Amino acid sequence: MIEYIVGKVSYKNTNYLILENNFKGYKVYMSDLTNIEENSNIKVFVYTRVYQNNKSNFVFEYYGFKSIREKFFFETLLAINGVGPKTSLLILKNNIDMLKELIKNEDIDSLSVLEGFNQKIALSIISALSFKLKKENWIEYESNKNNDKLNEEKGNKYNPIPDLISALKALGYKKNEIEKAMNSLVNEINEVTEDDLSDLISKAIKVILNETVTN
Repeated sequence: MIEYIVGKVSYKNTNYLILENNFKGYKVYMSDLTNIEENSNIKVFVYTRVYQNNKSNFVFEYYGFKSIREKFFFETLLAINGVGPKTSLLILKNNIDMLKELIKNEDIDSLSVLEGFNQKIALSIISALSFKLKKENWIEYESNKNNDKLNEEKGNKYNPIPDLISALKALGYKKNEIEKAMNSLVNEINEVTEDDLSDLISKAIKVILNETVTN
């Protein structure tokens, strides 16, 4: 089974690229095609799906990732009942660290407004992964148990995501608008304190309004 492909990007659009390797062109679906240019040489980690179509022919589909971490998370999602490769790829349009935090906290409402999710999918993923993620955090805690201050700060850190989503929903913004704002501000979200929430909401609204004007 192919683990990764190194090759030249001969074509790309918003959903997939064609990667040329050894005189073969591989159509690879990806969640993130930013900073990938046609005619550039790249390395893509690959998940291969094999299935039979209605003519009983075997079909190979390739899903690509910029990092092995993305691929592992994709494969973890695929193991969940009711979550297929297309849905998993949509979910990966969101920041992985943000997803893990929401899943660990069993925050169905916040997950439900993100790309690739609805309430049913959010519940299935939380049921399958929340305990595992809490266990991972416990292992991490044990390995750092001599650093009490660090753990205390980590445990008490404010998570603005639920409050931000609730505020935007209350203001009447739609799911796709909230998704764009969340993904645009994901790097800032990690640094926000409770006192900064109003500023974060204002930034999110600006992102949404800019998207609306642009589109």
